[in-house]
Amino acid sequence: MPRWPRLARLGIWLSFALVSLYLFSGCTDDLYAACTIDPEDPFMQQCAAPSGSARTSCVVEQQLQCETRICGKYQGSTAFCTIECSADSECADGVCREFVFQSGVRYCVENAKLPE
Repeated sequence: MPRWPRLARLGIWLSFALVSLYLFSGCTDDLYAACTIDPEDPFMQQCAAPSGSARTSCVVEQQLQCETRICGKYQGSTAFCTIECSADSECADGVCREFVFQSGVRYCVENAKLPE
């Protein structure tokens, strides 16, 4: 009978250790990972066109495909997960750009996705 409380404590301790490891492990985000913009969305039809066929930029917020919750295309690039920014220093391996002219809202764009 005394074995059960010992096993329960061990199980609780292991659960705590795993949760702590997950929380403090520096969980990676998916900045610049590929995502999809729904071509059936009437507001995004031009932006959902295949890459390179249009030089448009757009952003879809609350995008569940991305941990960052934002999916965007910059000047005809393939769609990618991004974050809002205010300076280039906030964008690892990228730059901070305004996607929609004079909107005042800027997002990170990976250097590889910048038009040449």
